[in-house]
Amino acid sequence: MTKQIIVNFVKQEEMREDFWLGDYYMKDGKLIFDIVDSGSDFTNKRYLVHELIEQMLTEYSGITEKEIHKFDKQFDKECKLGIHSEDAEPGDSPDCFYRRQHQFAMLVEGLLLNFIDKDTNCYG
Repeated sequence: MTKQIIVNFVKQEEMREDFWLGDYYMKDGKLIFDIVDSGSDFTNKRYLVHELIEQMLTEYSGITEKEIHKFDKQFDKECKLGIHSEDAEPGDSPDCFYRRQHQFAMLVEGLLLNFIDKDTNCYG
């Protein structure tokens, strides 16, 4: 059981991977969330909500962060090779084994944006 959750809002270059807006992992028994600081408190929290939901659902489904990280890194390599578009999201890929969990997190992001009457483009 997770005893402590730590949230860090960081610069893009401080992320484990340069293409992520959010990341989660266990370290010393703590669940860590690193979120790219967008400059907007609401957007930062929105990214955190996405990562928290995705983490909860993947953990519940028995999907490990290590498996996700491996898939995401390979997907990024494929983007650089032109197999996917530059702005493609690994969790949106039909081949993604955590797609359902990612899509649910995206749905919640869209609901948050809809509630405050903002454009529902979750990456803007």
